[in-house]
Amino acid sequence: MEFKYKNIFWLEDYPDFFPRLIELAGKLKPGVLTPSGLLDRVDLALDLDEALRTTTRSNFDLCITDGDFPNYADQEHREEVIRKISGFRVLGVHFEIENRSGEVAYNFVNFYNQLAFQRLGSPLPKVVVLSSNIGNSCLSFNLGLPFYAKGTITVQEIKDYVAGLNSSITPELKMRQRIPADMPIRAAPELVTWECGSLNDFIGKYLF
Repeated sequence: MEFKYKNIFWLEDYPDFFPRLIELAGKLKPGVLTPSGLLDRVDLALDLDEALRTTTRSNFDLCITDGDFPNYADQEHREEVIRKISGFRVLGVHFEIENRSGEVAYNFVNFYNQLAFQRLGSPLPKVVVLSSNIGNSCLSFNLGLPFYAKGTITVQEIKDYVAGLNSSITPELKMRQRIPADMPIRAAPELVTWECGSLNDFIGKYLF
């Protein structure tokens, strides 16, 4: 099968959901998406620092970013990921090992802004937010990024949540949640054409 996206960057510090993702993909198109068939198209990063290094040295046609991830992943967590990836019998996943740690601070916003800075004068790859935290949907909407939930929430539920939260964003809330002060708040009617959905929707649109 000819896949739409062949060179994928995936920023995800807890890839435990990959087996479930493959299982769901098998229900949509049986036998098409295997673990190695997916992840041999993927460069995986576990934190912000590694993500920015990876996207500097490689060109990707799709960037998938989790909603929450650390500035730096510590050694213990990295070793755990290696064990899980090995147990998943996956080839072609590349990431470096560093012994650092840090806090989560809506880093997908930082990642997107710095990726855009890296690509000044050049087209950005497609960037998609895939998160278990629906709170990140509001930030995704205001950045103009597609948002997909790792669960089974519906498109309308996501849009209703964003509409309610967006109407209450204040400068104080931006500061408290480390949202860039100059990030514009999009108008509610723009929700009509904003791209969002469930994990099944994400699989169908981006992984085949």
